[in-house]
Amino acid sequence: MNAACRHRIFNDPVKDPDWWSGVSPRWRLPLQWATVDLMYAVVILREWAQVTTRERVQIIVITGGLFAGYGLSWVYGFGMEATLYWLLPSRIAVTWLGTPVVPLLKLS
Repeated sequence: MNAACRHRIFNDPVKDPDWWSGVSPRWRLPLQWATVDLMYAVVILREWAQVTTRERVQIIVITGGLFAGYGLSWVYGFGMEATLYWLLPSRIAVTWLGTPVVPLLKLS
């Protein structure tokens, strides 16, 4: 997401992906923290007309390469390893990065 797009949707409760991380019922927050990067993907797809051709090519090539690599890991018998050592740790990292720190601190 480029800077112009980011500033255009900043603090918009519907369009800003950062709102995804903190505004919802408490029971659903961990799921939203684990999928904050997917919300950014939704925003990029919504703003696809604003994305330059170069950025579109980058997005398609990188995303296609990741999906192809993961799919091929299953074809060649390494799907479980790819899931346990690549996909699962990346979800844990995204969850950790998506967790807002300040609301969790007990400030007096």
